Amino acid sequence: TDKVKQNNAQSTLSLSHDKAKNVPLSPSSPFFQKLGVSSLNGKPLVGMSSKLRQCQKFVEIVGKLVDNSCFIQSFKQIST
Repeated sequence: TDKVKQNNAQSTLSLSHDKAKNVPLSPSSPFFQKLGVSSLNGKPLVGMSSKLRQCQKFVEIVGKLVDNSCFIQSFKQIST
């Protein structure tokens, strides 16, 4: 019975690991398809998974910069 409990615990852990990531641009977006990074169904093309991650990270960083700059500008307008 210990082995059954251990197998159940492992299957529970592996299921919790398969969560969808929160990315700013979906891999199936036309942007990535036109770049030649992903296919129509959103899967990275052969040899392009690293480039897809790099592009997603870039969009994430730029998005935060834009959000912060918009917040700062709106805050300055409110405080004056």
